Amino acid sequence: MTVTKPATKNTELQSRFIALWIRIGAKTDPNRVYERLERAYSGKERFYHNLSHLTACFAEFDIVKGMLDRPNAVEFALWFHDAVYDPRAKDNEENSVKMAMFAAGDRFGVEYGSMVCNLIMDTKHVAMPPTRDGTYMVDIDLAILGQPDAVYDEYARCIRAEYAWVPEEKYREGRANVLEGFLKRASLYTTKFFNARYGKQAHLNLRREISSLRRRGGVT
Repeated sequence: MTVTKPATKNTELQSRFIALWIRIGAKTDPNRVYERLERAYSGKERFYHNLSHLTACFAEFDIVKGMLDRPNAVEFALWFHDAVYDPRAKDNEENSVKMAMFAAGDRFGVEYGSMVCNLIMDTKHVAMPPTRDGTYMVDIDLAILGQPDAVYDEYARCIRAEYAWVPEEKYREGRANVLEGFLKRASLYTTKFFNARYGKQAHLNLRREISSLRRRGGVT
């Protein structure tokens, strides 16, 4: 494998990506792929879905990777799950899949490539993931919901900033509906581990934000 010398000193994230690239036996230059990802996650309108979100995801991943069936596949999928992010679009995950498969080239066989694609698609959060790894994937992505008040409130402000183009009243209604959808689930998190770790705080956070959104919107 030929590796170009990075233009700047490796960051912790870049070193992590290179280590994964070597573990999965990819032959292309990991620095070039990483730089493409870094540019994607550093977009000026990314207030939440950025490199900090990736870092937080990997902190959770490192805790549970021993519980996963294919940890390398999950970690690869995490790298790309928000690689394409446009809050105006409905096909971000589909386009993130395309970016992941392009980066992988012919490294993945049909089965492994399909696994990675499905893990990324699980983060649309529209249905229960069909695999064990998928359940951990979505819970890692939603771990932010169960963080302490101040961390959650900053997350909520960042999400609003990403949707700055949406009028206030429409945003309040839409955001409240999304959060209420999470609360209607039998369990907010799909794994026992994350439900025990974050479930209680997540419910408190969601109810608090919904109350604020409805109150400011004149709805009781």
